[in-house]
Amino acid sequence: MLAKKTKDKALRAIQSGDTTEAIQLLKAGEINDDQRRNLTLIEAEYNELQSAILKGIVSEDNRRSRRNQINDHLLTLLQNPRQEGPLRNRKTYSLVGWGIGITVLTFLLIYWLSTPVKTCPDFDTSANNQLLILPFEQVGSQAAKPHLLLRDRIETLVRENNLSTSVGLGLASPDLSANEAPVKALECEANAIVWGKYSASSDSIRLVLQYHFIDQPEAASVSELISLQDVTAIHSGRFSQSLDDAIFALCAVIALREGELELARKWIGEVKETEILGKELRQFLN
Repeated sequence: MLAKKTKDKALRAIQSGDTTEAIQLLKAGEINDDQRRNLTLIEAEYNELQSAILKGIVSEDNRRSRRNQINDHLLTLLQNPRQEGPLRNRKTYSLVGWGIGITVLTFLLIYWLSTPVKTCPDFDTSANNQLLILPFEQVGSQAAKPHLLLRDRIETLVRENNLSTSVGLGLASPDLSANEAPVKALECEANAIVWGKYSASSDSIRLVLQYHFIDQPEAASVSELISLQDVTAIHSGRFSQSLDDAIFALCAVIALREGELELARKWIGEVKETEILGKELRQFLN
């Protein structure tokens, strides 16, 4: 055991900032194996600092910080001889850190695998119409996102006219048929669905748009091939007449479902190519 006299001298040396004297006193004293191992590590750290100071590669603030840290290790050694040394501490903490990190990652992986992939949007359940829009299927070489333009246009029309409608985007469903579309809508608790296909080139987009209302299948419609030649106009919110026809026909059905007959008639009047109108809209006009 370290003699009290030696211990007191070492403590005074540390307090006065004489780290070299403190280390030499402890090395010369009767210390146990744990203390000696820890002291060896502390001395190595101190010698490394002294070498850096002589080379002029350490700043004054860094020198002071590292010296204080070394003195703290010496004080800990005096107060608790079985305390792990600084380097062994770092290794232990590193291993513990790795263990904790692996455990956290494992739990996150389990959570991720056990969490179902969200395939449907969250609709406003208080709305009378839950309209599911699926990403249009790409059949050409260039990608585009016409479904986003449709969503924004439809949302604007129903919002400006206070129609009880919630619009949401679903996941792509390649090769979706007219018979499968209602099933897809019901899976997402929607009562209407819009889907289609498109082919994009550098200066145009051609698409076929389809929509279906679950409880009003007679309102279903399939557009003819819609050719959008001015892509920059489309992205700035200006739609071709044929695409506007499809959107107004769809929104006219929503207006009819809401009992807004005059609004439905107005939107139908915006449709130039009346072939796009579904059976229900044609009956309404007659």
